Amino acid sequence: MARLPQNRGRRSYIMTTNSNFPPNGPTATADGNAIPLRTVHPENLRLARQSLDQVLKANLGFVELFKRKHLLDEIETVFKKRGQQFRQAVVVGIGGSSLGVRVIRDFFNKEELLVLENVDHRDFTTMTKWIREPKECIFVFTSKSGGTLETLVSLELIQEWLKQKGLALKDQAVVITETKESSLYTWSQKNHVPYTEVPKDVGGRFSVLTPVGMFPARLMGLNPSLFWKGAEKVLANDRDLVNFIGEALESFDRQKWITQFWLYGTSLKTFGDWLVQLWSESLGKKMNRKGLESPRASTPMVAVGAIDQHSMLQQTMEGYKDKWPVFIRAHFLEQGGSTLHKSLFPETALVEGKKLGDVLRIEAQATREALEAQDISTFEINFSEVKEEVLGYWFFFFELAVAALGESMQINAFDQPGVELGKRLAQEKLKVERLSAP
Repeated sequence: MARLPQNRGRRSYIMTTNSNFPPNGPTATADGNAIPLRTVHPENLRLARQSLDQVLKANLGFVELFKRKHLLDEIETVFKKRGQQFRQAVVVGIGGSSLGVRVIRDFFNKEELLVLENVDHRDFTTMTKWIREPKECIFVFTSKSGGTLETLVSLELIQEWLKQKGLALKDQAVVITETKESSLYTWSQKNHVPYTEVPKDVGGRFSVLTPVGMFPARLMGLNPSLFWKGAEKVLANDRDLVNFIGEALESFDRQKWITQFWLYGTSLKTFGDWLVQLWSESLGKKMNRKGLESPRASTPMVAVGAIDQHSMLQQTMEGYKDKWPVFIRAHFLEQGGSTLHKSLFPETALVEGKKLGDVLRIEAQATREALEAQDISTFEINFSEVKEEVLGYWFFFFELAVAALGESMQINAFDQPGVELGKRLAQEKLKVERLSAP
């Protein structure tokens, strides 16, 4: 990937959604002020378009997913067989098996679903206390490989916990994994546990729109087919997608080695967590496809507005200029909330008569403008509504963007050799400790 001459002018780009959906490209801010748009270098736009086209022609599983309508039927069948009678749900998984589910839960503010990810005993205790009535809780075990250590340990502990209460896990469980011989798949077949498929050609971090994310969405009362409907609209007008890929490439050219995702709203933070995995595992590679040293990609990080304005922003504003802030905002968070009818303090006088959402909106606008005043280029994306189509759109948008960035770097964006090494070493250490135990 060639390095282009740096253009240090102030650069901004905003994508939002209109009432008809999907995004309609560069626009004005919510307060009506025009946005000064940057011009992406033509070579980066050409590379962005070429890389995206190559991804779309490669018959990748996450791109071809929407042709597999049988997966939606499978989700509905399993839901009717096992999911309807339970009042709470626990999804057990880690990484690509859990992050997307957390995004969906938080985006739609669904409190009846808990995600158990880590092998932290306090998390397990929290789960047992969160469950109001064990017999009314469904447990969804998700592992693409079917052999994820953390997930299988949690399964066994939950099974023992339920047994102590006179309950059988097999009667309250659903399994989501690949159709192949594995510990999890074999357990589901042996115990007649309802099962739905993770397509073999869809990597874990690209799997949120498969049953991995869509079955839990169904448990939350959401419609998986609407997520797919929104996702399919990404390619109806891909100008914004190409522009984002081009902007990211240009940030690399300008040596912006930290991509900061500024998410304005606490409930959006998990979307940032999902992005961090997608970006890190896909683009952080040592070698390219030819066995040569891979081009450098940025490190992603999450900042939550307005919280991190009181911590991280100082370093972004006046520290080393190696950051590209990408603002992710939500109209539905910036338009609602309680109104402060009468202020009591001089500091809140300016807020009198305004809704809490207004304060969040103004904070986001002011922060972006302050960064631009310091010649720090920004990019902005706006979520329009709390709808399945909207979230499905942005899931697929970023999956395609990251895959295309990987293609532009000539790397395999779909493996994770560094992660696999850590897993093998952990297994070896556990084996040694077991052999040396008295």
